[in-house]
Amino acid sequence: RDIDDIDALVQTMTTLAPTQFEEWSSANYRFHRRIYELSEQRHTVRLVVQVLNLVEPYVRMHAHVLGSRPNIEQQRAATVAALRAGNSALLYDTIEASILAGRAELVASMTGPIAESLR
Repeated sequence: RDIDDIDALVQTMTTLAPTQFEEWSSANYRFHRRIYELSEQRHTVRLVVQVLNLVEPYVRMHAHVLGSRPNIEQQRAATVAALRAGNSALLYDTIEASILAGRAELVASMTGPIAESLR
């Protein structure tokens, strides 16, 4: 089942050692891609993959440099729970909260005029 596959990615992420940056990032990328592939909307998936590729360096910094892996893993588990519940509103809220939390943490880690303009 698709949700089980996505859940397996989350479980993989939680079992990887903190030093396994590449493996964790790869599982996280596949997690996101797979969620959007469930829509079976080829063009949407293509656009999402482009965005994933653009934000990947920031996701890596967020997870590995800022130490946010545990929080990210909790957010991924919450996403799986929303999928299992079939609750689209909860899924939307969970994904939105994850994006906003990541953005806030990245901006908070920055200094200088650009960071100030984003706050």
